[in-house]
Amino acid sequence: MPPTVLSSTSVPEGLVELLAGHLPYSLPLLRRLQFTRFKGGLAPTSRIIVTPPDAFRQDGEKETIHFTAAFLDPATSPETQMWVYSTLEDGKVSDSDREVCAEQIVAVVEEARRIGNAYDGEMAYPGNLLVGTLHSAIQEVMKEKGIKFKSNSADLGSNKWLFRMEDLPSGEVDLADGLHWHTFVLLPSLTIKTRDKTPIAWAFLGVDGSLSSLYCEEAYRGRGFAKALSAKLFRADTGKYGDDGWCAADVSPDNTNSQALCKSLGGTLSWIQLEL
Repeated sequence: MPPTVLSSTSVPEGLVELLAGHLPYSLPLLRRLQFTRFKGGLAPTSRIIVTPPDAFRQDGEKETIHFTAAFLDPATSPETQMWVYSTLEDGKVSDSDREVCAEQIVAVVEEARRIGNAYDGEMAYPGNLLVGTLHSAIQEVMKEKGIKFKSNSADLGSNKWLFRMEDLPSGEVDLADGLHWHTFVLLPSLTIKTRDKTPIAWAFLGVDGSLSSLYCEEAYRGRGFAKALSAKLFRADTGKYGDDGWCAADVSPDNTNSQALCKSLGGTLSWIQLEL
């Protein structure tokens, strides 16, 4: 009999705390759920999917050893629509436990598929859901269970870099030349602008708290701006998601400049992921 699945329009009480106990592997989904506290972070089309339904119970009973959870919003197309976490990601498990996790993953995917098919709004990829920061262990299970997917990065995937807040550089840098710090709107962000307010470097924290869209104009490269900008943004805004001290970035393995930047920030290469 397939596992029972809970599908909720709000974040179930206790789920955030449960995911926090499985850091750092649960970080992408945890941050996305924490982002529901932000303006626009939770929509009428959002669903939080969990199996087993009592995985986060706080009545003194023994906590479920294995669980799978996801955030889904089909209306966010063409942006990422789904984040998934399974305790399978945490490390080596027995064959029997792996099968338990596999059944949970399939159940969550089937529920997501049902919700996606029922959504009558416009989607960039009809009949498909865009899943972000998917751990390779989940991807392997999906293949084994016959879940069809296409990856936009099948050959390389992405590297998940993790940072601890206490290991980040200060974020201070000599701007000079009339440059100054500034913020964008909506997503947590930071930019460096010239005296005439032209942005020359910028970065965002995504809805899952990861470093996104980091860029520095070529004429200003080699001066430490990208490193300082990233560190300053992490230090200033990661706490808006949660106080666990974890930060993250997803970097293509062939992007040597970004890989080097992550190393300079004190990051550690932690796992491979696929974007589906």
